[in-house]
Amino acid sequence: MGKLTIKGLEEADANSLSERWKLRNGEVFDTSYSDRFFRIDARDEMERIMTARLAQRKGLPEIQIAPNQLNLNADVTIEFKN
Repeated sequence: MGKLTIKGLEEADANSLSERWKLRNGEVFDTSYSDRFFRIDARDEMERIMTARLAQRKGLPEIQIAPNQLNLNADVTIEFKN
């Protein structure tokens, strides 16, 4: 695991999600973890965030996994677009 970046949310919400992300920098990256993150680790927080976003007619977040061959890790970006 490399760096986790969360875009498009208020700072408090982004920090709250970051705290729930269990893969830490340097740990073995698991491509299936993002699904578990949304279903289990951040479920309550995501329900709150998505309820507010859906009321504003905003969509689901996009997840981008960017392998970094130089550092032999993967950076993850979760982006909430308007």
